[in-house]
Amino acid sequence: DGGGRAAGAGGGGGCSATSIVPSQPPRARMAAVTSAAAPTQGHGGVTNPPLGGAVAGSSAAGSSSGGPSFSAQARALYVSSSAKAGMDGVDSEKIAEIVLQTAANSPFTAHQRKLDRAVDRRVAKLLAAKRKVSEPERAAARATVAARRADLEASRRLERVCVVVDFDQFYAAVAMRDRPELAERPLAVGGALVLTANYVARRWGVRSGQPGFVAKELCRRGKEFGMPSVELTFVPAEYEKYAEVAATAMEVYREYDPAVSCGMGYDECSLDLTHYLRRRVRFGSHARASLVSGEGCGCPAGGGEAGAAPRLAPLSSRWDMSGGEW
Repeated sequence: DGGGRAAGAGGGGGCSATSIVPSQPPRARMAAVTSAAAPTQGHGGVTNPPLGGAVAGSSAAGSSSGGPSFSAQARALYVSSSAKAGMDGVDSEKIAEIVLQTAANSPFTAHQRKLDRAVDRRVAKLLAAKRKVSEPERAAARATVAARRADLEASRRLERVCVVVDFDQFYAAVAMRDRPELAERPLAVGGALVLTANYVARRWGVRSGQPGFVAKELCRRGKEFGMPSVELTFVPAEYEKYAEVAATAMEVYREYDPAVSCGMGYDECSLDLTHYLRRRVRFGSHARASLVSGEGCGCPAGGGEAGAAPRLAPLSSRWDMSGGEW
């Protein structure tokens, strides 16, 4: 949970085992658009009500009327409506209602509605194509998939040990390191878009990917879901600092895996610890096992099984990283 990949949902810029390349703030998501927020047919066949009507006014829409819940509507429109670590126990339904009320008539929501309708069209096209597939064709496809799965299982290798290292609330953590007085305040990094939020702010439902005006409103209306009314503190992104921290971390990572892969952002890397752990068992200390200490054998530099395994680790890490381990 860093701050602001290109999609505005976490991570930092890009980096590799040899360089740190700052990324630019994801401004494109906040570009003004003018398409109307009209009612749309949802992916599940349920008509989504237009925002700005009953949803924006009160609980006259959403779950109380038998339609989609506020949280379901919000999740369908905003990637920032899904929960993150530190948001356990928050009133997600009330927070989603406030998000919908606040963003109802904004260009941001109009744009999200436009994207949602595009998804509906793609789903309809896929379903139409599916209906044209005959049963013999489906059976043949199932047989092909089963054979491929069997081949993959037969070639599976489980002797490698791969891990993902992910800094928690990375951009906010750097800000709090430099300004400790911010640690107990609801804090967000960014401006027009929240790049990341500290754990204090997440108790108000603030998280990465939200428009800044929505995040501020959640904090101001905290009393509606059992929290005090507060002002959200914003600090600007400081990409040079993030690159410096990432470079320092890379020096540590290379002690365990000189071919460390760090392509997801400033705050996230995957490492293959297999060779390091074998050396640690053999030599008994980190100083002797370190793969950059100049002692003995090196390690693979990508390709084949050694290169594939680390790339799978970031995918696995998305199952559950809320506790910092998986």
